[in-house]
Amino acid sequence: MEGMEEKGMETNSALLIGVVMTPPVISHKSYGETFFSFYIGVDRKSGYRDILQVIISERLIWNLELKPYDTVEIVGQIRTYNEEVDGR
Repeated sequence: MEGMEEKGMETNSALLIGVVMTPPVISHKSYGETFFSFYIGVDRKSGYRDILQVIISERLIWNLELKPYDTVEIVGQIRTYNEEVDGR
């Protein structure tokens, strides 16, 4: 029986098509690699626009100039984490 990866499907993948809202700025460094953060607006069928943060490695955007109002298509993964604030 074929697994999902063998069929070309990942269990954690996302496709976002939207408009760049903010220019990329340095977010953080990890193991010598710089990551940038920016926001995109993704329109829903309802007409509402979700504003989503994108964090991306410098290796993937070194040759791109992302500016507000540029339309982008982003293929990647959803990554989340739990942050404790005041012991909660």
